[in-house]
Amino acid sequence: MIYEDGQLLNGNLVDYSVPRFDDVPDKFRHDSNREWQRPGPFGSKGIGEGGLLPVASAVANAVSRAVGVRIQELPLTPPKIWRALQAKS
Repeated sequence: MIYEDGQLLNGNLVDYSVPRFDDVPDKFRHDSNREWQRPGPFGSKGIGEGGLLPVASAVANAVSRAVGVRIQELPLTPPKIWRALQAKS
C-alpha cells in the first residue's frame, strides 16, 4: 500500500497489486519475547494465526453491507441470514 501525507493512494483493487508468492521473502526472522509469553506444546510458539483473527468480522461486515442486516453470532449461515432478513421486513 502506498501512502502520501497520510492518505492511501492505491486504495482500490485496480491500483493495489495483491502480494503474490514471488513477493514472499526467502527467509523469515521471528524474535519472540519469552518473558511474557508461555511456550506452547514442546516449546513451540505461534506465528501465523494472528492473521486469522479479523477474517470472521470482515466477512460479517461484508454480509451486513451486502444484505443490510447485521449478524452478531458465528458461524454465519444462510438460515441465520434468512431469519435476520425476515425479521427486518
